[in-house]
Amino acid sequence: MTLLLLLAGPALAGEVDPKLSALAAPRFAEEPLPPFAGLDARPDLAPVHLVAEAPLSRADLDRLAKHGVRFEVRADGSPRALGAVYAVDLPWDRLEAVAADPAVRRLESALPAPVEPPTYVTADDIGVTALRDRGPSAADGLTGAGVTILDIDAGVDLFHPALFNADGGAYDWLDVDGDGRFDPSVDGVDLDDDGRLSDGESLVWFDAWAYHFDVDAWDYAFDFYDGDFDVEVDWLFADLDGDGERAYGPDAGFGETDPSYGEPFFIPDDADGDGILEEGERLLMLGTSKVARVREGRQEFVRGENLLDFTNVGEDASHGTGVAGILVGGQRPGQRWLVGMAPDAELLVYSYATRDYDFVEAIDWGLERGARVAVHEWAPWSGQFLDGSSALEQAMDAATEAGMVQVSPAGNLAAAGKRTSATIGAGETVDLTLTVPDPDYSYLIVDLKWRQPQVDLEAELISPQQHTLTLDGGPASDFLGFTVWTDGWTSDRGTRMESATLYSSSSATLETGAWTLRVTNPSSQSVDVTALLNDYVSGWGRGITWDDEDPSGTICLNATADSAIAVAAYAGRWDDTYGVHQGELRLWSSQGPRIDDGKTIAITAPDDPYAPIPGQRNYHPSEQGYYGAFGGTSGAGPHVAGAAALLLQAEPELDAADVAQRLIDAADPEGEADLWGAGRLDAWEAVTGNEDRPTPVTAEVTLTPRFEGLPGGECLVLFSLEGAEDVTEARWDLDHDGAWDLDWGGLSALRVVPSGQPFAVRVDVAVDGVRAGGAAWGGTAPERCLASGPRTCGATPTGVGGWLLLAALGVLARRRRG
Repeated sequence: MTLLLLLAGPALAGEVDPKLSALAAPRFAEEPLPPFAGLDARPDLAPVHLVAEAPLSRADLDRLAKHGVRFEVRADGSPRALGAVYAVDLPWDRLEAVAADPAVRRLESALPAPVEPPTYVTADDIGVTALRDRGPSAADGLTGAGVTILDIDAGVDLFHPALFNADGGAYDWLDVDGDGRFDPSVDGVDLDDDGRLSDGESLVWFDAWAYHFDVDAWDYAFDFYDGDFDVEVDWLFADLDGDGERAYGPDAGFGETDPSYGEPFFIPDDADGDGILEEGERLLMLGTSKVARVREGRQEFVRGENLLDFTNVGEDASHGTGVAGILVGGQRPGQRWLVGMAPDAELLVYSYATRDYDFVEAIDWGLERGARVAVHEWAPWSGQFLDGSSALEQAMDAATEAGMVQVSPAGNLAAAGKRTSATIGAGETVDLTLTVPDPDYSYLIVDLKWRQPQVDLEAELISPQQHTLTLDGGPASDFLGFTVWTDGWTSDRGTRMESATLYSSSSATLETGAWTLRVTNPSSQSVDVTALLNDYVSGWGRGITWDDEDPSGTICLNATADSAIAVAAYAGRWDDTYGVHQGELRLWSSQGPRIDDGKTIAITAPDDPYAPIPGQRNYHPSEQGYYGAFGGTSGAGPHVAGAAALLLQAEPELDAADVAQRLIDAADPEGEADLWGAGRLDAWEAVTGNEDRPTPVTAEVTLTPRFEGLPGGECLVLFSLEGAEDVTEARWDLDHDGAWDLDWGGLSALRVVPSGQPFAVRVDVAVDGVRAGGAAWGGTAPERCLASGPRTCGATPTGVGGWLLLAALGVLARRRRG
């Protein structure tokens, strides 16, 4: 087959995307669509990104509505628009009429094009661990609190325990066997606070495991799964119905108000960090979801209202679940190992798991719901100019101006063999060869691009068997079981693109062997050309490839937007099958520059942290709580998004461009800019301005209570710290309910308790502004308090019952220094 591309001239303002024009043909009202359409059948209305000459006036909106244009609207009724880009639907037969309107610059396809979705070690590597332990104020670590992040991704598993907050309260564990140590197979949780094991208070233990591919053993390796209870990674749940399996979700009778959306999860609060849950230390119940909202198609699912109606939580949601975990997953930084970059941030998820999605709408929805950071977890390359001019890229730039940081993984295309390039001299012809390795391919898209739009190149695609097909650039045609068409237009920034598409809706497959794209330049000037291909089978891997592959310029859409932080990936934890070692750039990490040399990679971040995987992928659907290494620039991007959230928590007045520049300026320089950008992400320096990170410190302290009787049968309790010679600050949870009552300050605290009643206290300590440890105490106040210790400690107790904060609610007997 020979495919002759009769390349069209430059596109004019007001032109319709050739993909839309082609799909408007009557034949596609009935026939299956080509793969780039992303749908099995043509929708009744054309999904379009309308790019206007300027923001539309009321008169413009009314006039276009009369042409049949239906504008997507926000909750307040205003049209969804970012800058001059509008998400609309319109009748297929009105495309040309709408494009001719003087307010319209062009109409681009918003069809759901196929997407390639692009911790504790990696968090430490980029300085996030240091930021958690020490923030702008002494010992007040950054966790993303108050910042909302938008993840545009493929669903999310709402039931993974890493995606719940530890805000369900603190509970005593019941030492059933009396050995003074917690045994998850024997001991229980005191849900009703009666001091004995009742029905529904037995615990079941998930021995969490995490897997990665070990290149030395050439097999999967598993961490943590050792048969011993590990307070830093394992999970517990209360077996309310006694069947030994966790019940969860609406099908099991649980609703929006139920903690953990099922039989409640718990994590140990190992206050002193010794790896053992001891007397006085408690269990923290996982309560509310970290996912505030999900939007999928036209539906919005809201935490506390209908979040559990979102059903794309299974294996298809593995990508979104991993990204969510890197962003906000886990609890109790400093105690638990697998904690995300910004565990206290709110998460919005725009799911493209169905084919009903629009990425302009996704960005606008995120802005509408308060997102300050967006991470774009998809990275297409076919049929895209990749020069920053598309409607989506312009929408991203408008969102940046509105205050939303745009983080975009650059893609994983550099080692896939899907890009080639050449310089064609005046009057010369160049053959670009690609190889179809086996008969498993029934799709091929080739994009030919160059930056001199006034030059009309000529091209032929020649099959291994020399079959010939001549095309005139008109409507799609049929040949040997394939549908074949070409289309072409020119971007606003002067990139010329011509695409050839071959696809089969039957059993036809492409001829195996060498194909030749023969390109002739009839002009009097040399032309640099780029050719990208896609077979819709191999994804980021190697399938159909160019013989003379070129990894440069493989940066994919979204990362090519002017305002996007384009993220490359280096090996964060594990060596890989390409021979890349920890700390080295991944060979498949997409590279710059953009086709117009307008931008390149911005920054590089680690990939492959352990991230949550959905329960359905474990082949044990009742069990959630497992992890897998999450690689690719998809795994690197959330590190940057999380760092942006920490910076915004510290300085919420920053605009999006300032956040991006701070991250870039603080990066540790590494290699070539087209590979590494500004270098390795350094969140610590971006926030603090300091290159040197604090040295981790450890303080082993214990809590000692002293009691004094008060009128009315109450006890005044003074808690002080033993072993606190180097400790400079403490924060207190005076009823050990999981919420801090006193922020960082003095090294002792007072509370009032009824005589003879059990109570508990929890403390964290810091040394010179760096969190260093903690302790917990639990016990019972004496029936008759002894008159020992200071009577007032500088304050007079007032009121009756409960615990009281003294000294102007500071309740701090401050340590005198010097």
